[in-house]
Amino acid sequence: METALLEEYRQEMLTLRTDKIVTTIKEKHPEFAEYTPEKCLKIYDDCFSLRQSLIGSKGSGGFWERAAERLFSDFGMKRQVHIKSNGTIIESGGHHIVDIVLGNPVVGDNISNYIVISCKTSAKDRWAQDMWSLIHVPKLYVLMVITDDYPCSEKFGESEIRKLYTLTPKKTDTRKFKITMEELIAQITRIL
Repeated sequence: METALLEEYRQEMLTLRTDKIVTTIKEKHPEFAEYTPEKCLKIYDDCFSLRQSLIGSKGSGGFWERAAERLFSDFGMKRQVHIKSNGTIIESGGHHIVDIVLGNPVVGDNISNYIVISCKTSAKDRWAQDMWSLIHVPKLYVLMVITDDYPCSEKFGESEIRKLYTLTPKKTDTRKFKITMEELIAQITRIL
């Protein structure tokens, strides 16, 4: 009985979502008023797919991560490092996947023995994906973002070993450590 209710609810939500997409497309683009719902959904799916591909490895997010890789390639860097919930580095299938780890990471070792660089084009709430770093504290954790939508210093937990680097500082920037890339590289060099 509960399964049937959940399925009914799921179908209802899908219908509401579909109706919202079709209605919005037709309202915002009157030239599509005569399109069938199927054609509107196809346009939506195509646009969504395009947006996702631009965000992905060939888009700005991929660019940002590749730029960081070039900057940190001399520091024993490894990309997409998997860690278990206890902070142990594993080969694959981790509870968390870390963008960049510096210091020649070794499978079986704890992430706290390394420097972690998290690359986000836009921070929004995505920075919270790395809350594990407050439990298994790396030697240095750096959130690198392009935009100015990063969290405030207190919320982020900014400290001497937890920093936020951005290309676009807020007008009222409350970060304690307004680091330049040169300062960040110097700190990494001292730690490693």
